[in-house]
Amino acid sequence: MIGRLPIAKMLAATVAMTAAISAVMVSINWDGQEASTAAPKIDDLLNVMIVLSSFVFSLVMVMLFYALYKFKAKPGDESDGEPIHGNTKLEIAWTVIPTIIVLFGAGYSWSVLNDIEAKAADSMRVDVFSQQYSWSFGYPGFENHYTEDELHVPDNRQIEFKMHALDVIHSFWVPEWRIKKDNVPGSRRPPSSPRTGSAPISWSAPSSAASATRRCGPKWWWNGRRTSVAGSKA
Repeated sequence: MIGRLPIAKMLAATVAMTAAISAVMVSINWDGQEASTAAPKIDDLLNVMIVLSSFVFSLVMVMLFYALYKFKAKPGDESDGEPIHGNTKLEIAWTVIPTIIVLFGAGYSWSVLNDIEAKAADSMRVDVFSQQYSWSFGYPGFENHYTEDELHVPDNRQIEFKMHALDVIHSFWVPEWRIKKDNVPGSRRPPSSPRTGSAPISWSAPSSAASATRRCGPKWWWNGRRTSVAGSKA
């Protein structure tokens, strides 16, 4: 105990609450199927952020409820509270600890981003064309083959997407790959390729109003639009 605060008990309660929350939250498959080499790394990053968030939430809740219980005014007590000037050690702690957590999260996120965006020597280019209200794809390395509303990619090969928006801003997103990219002219994003099989691309784009991804026109046109991804052996 330091002063009037049972530090050891509060820390124990914080750790227990963090473990309980993390066990529940991490066990949930938030992002669904993993269909790229980047997906497990992104999911691991999400789980780490969940644990850190659970710790911060638990610490705040334990301190809050302890203060509400321990320092509540007695019935009939209408006197002023104690004239507390401040606590330098506490102020340093609540500045340093969040700073460490934020820097760790930033460093870890940066490391994961660099890893999943490292360009492979055998990467394949795919041109992505978006417009109201369809997706189409070009394959410069395969005699300029062209498909509409279905993306074809080889298994176990990195894909570099060159984005082309033909009208408004669109948002290219394959949930199983975990990576979403606003489709604007000249922009590129190189996610790893999916495993053999198929996965839906969420179709979206806009203008003024934002939704789950982006809107590209009236709701009855853009809402729920999907195109597919077909994987095959290279």
